Amino acid sequence: MTRALMSINTAHLAPEEAGPRAHPAPAARFEAVRLKNHDAPRGSGGISFALAPGSFHILTGPLAADRTAVLKLICMIRQPARGRVQVLGRDTASLSRAEAASMRRRIGVVLADMPLLEHLTVFENAALAPRIAGRGPAEYGPQVSDVLRWVGLGRRAHERPAILSNGERRCLMIARAVANGPEMLLADDPTEGLDTVSTHRVLRLMTDLAASGMTVLTAMANDPLAAASGAPMLQLQDGRVTLIEGATQGAAT
Repeated sequence: MTRALMSINTAHLAPEEAGPRAHPAPAARFEAVRLKNHDAPRGSGGISFALAPGSFHILTGPLAADRTAVLKLICMIRQPARGRVQVLGRDTASLSRAEAASMRRRIGVVLADMPLLEHLTVFENAALAPRIAGRGPAEYGPQVSDVLRWVGLGRRAHERPAILSNGERRCLMIARAVANGPEMLLADDPTEGLDTVSTHRVLRLMTDLAASGMTVLTAMANDPLAAASGAPMLQLQDGRVTLIEGATQGAAT
């Protein structure tokens, strides 16, 4: 494991807690969940699946809004119309506002409606989460630099995002999402619009994160690309999720 991934893996832990992490419960579990404003077919039973800690899955399906909604339910931006969502061992409906905010700090998120801040440098964008968490530059600086080198942006740290290619911008969004050492990464179609080289680079980053022990769920519109990745796929259609096994380890339970 690279130094950068080691620092990501333990960043949010107190010194006495650093080390291998294990969650007896699934990293995320949906039980008969209905999405708000979604008319599931009669008798569908709703969306049910579970993600094992440290697994990498790709969420596919014909409706982008539904794929995004699943990610937003996990990071507690939304609540289900019906059913139960558990994240990192907690029922999201039972969390207070402060508890939900604390839980969100354990989840890295890459969403289209969370753009880069163009007036900040590449480094400052990547350092947003540790800064918001109250960590000082002396503590987070080396870790953020490691993460930027890992995604291939080490030499761009003091540049503005405007000069980055689409692929580099997507890598920066991933760096920003994981720089504070979350236990889970949710990414909404992070390869959309990228060339082949950038697409494979982003998928490699996701695979590296799962290999480091982070749970990774990526929503993707490109079914052939998702299938070619070798990762297990969660196919969301008609109010149900179907697991399609891939070649990687850590399948949904």
